[in-house]
This record gives sequence, C-alpha cells and structure tokens, in this order.
Amino acid sequence: MRDTRGGTQQQSAVDFSPEQLLRYARGNAAAWALGTIAFLRALGLPVEAWTEYLGRQFAAQWRTHRALKVARGAALDLVATGGELLEVAGDDDRAEAVVAGWPPAELVELFGLSPAGADAFCDVFAPIAAELEMDYTWRREGDAVRLTFSRGRRAE
Repeated sequence: MRDTRGGTQQQSAVDFSPEQLLRYARGNAAAWALGTIAFLRALGLPVEAWTEYLGRQFAAQWRTHRALKVARGAALDLVATGGELLEVAGDDDRAEAVVAGWPPAELVELFGLSPAGADAFCDVFAPIAAELEMDYTWRREGDAVRLTFSRGRRAE
C-alpha cells in the first residue's frame, strides 16, 4: 500500500474475522436501541414517540410486503440485534414470528432497564403494519417474543 507521500505503509496486523464483525455489529445494534430507550426514559421522554417515529420512517421500505414477508423482516430485525429465531410461519394474510433471547439480558442490565421496559422496541413494527393496513400484536412468552401480523384491517 502506498501513502500520498510516496512511502509505503504496512498492512495492519489486526484482521477481523466475519464472525467477530457480526458479533460486534449485533451487540452494537442492540446497544444503540436499548441505550436510546434508557436515555429517553432517563429524560422522562416518551419511548412510544421514538418507536412511532422510527416505524413511520421504515414503513416506506415495507410497502409491498405481505404478512409472511413482514413477519420474516421483523424477525430478522430482532435476530440481527441479538435474538434467536425460533419460528416464522404463516402466509400472505397472517403470519407470526417467534424470537427468543431478545432483548439481550446483559444489555438490559447494562442500561438499567427491565425486560418489560426494553420490550418497547417491539412497538416499532406497529406503524409499519398500519401503513400496510395490517393488524399487529406482540406478546412476551417467557424468554420469547411472539409477533403477529394479519391482513383484514378495517378502514377507520
């Protein structure tokens, strides 16, 4: 490798493996989400406004999705931030995703959140579902979160 002065530079002796990069990226993504929730709570600001805003911003990217594709995308978001996929099943009209281990317990503890407080992140999918005229619910089942997306929303 050449520098701009005509000399040579040595290649860094540190090479990160794809596994290291993935592990750190997953941890950092979860930390940003949970850290933001903790920050908002510490300032007394509504976390719901943040999840609503994010969901509305992301909704445009999901406009052509049907229920199964939305459930897969939501599951991917949670797995990419530290969860473990247990199940994604359904069809174009109704689908569910079940993800365990989200939020990561060590990050919940780091930011002084309760698991229920960190669960607010799951609300980010509500504006996406609304944009797609879907119903959306989620519930905690022990260590897992079950997300359900279904068509058939009635016009209000």
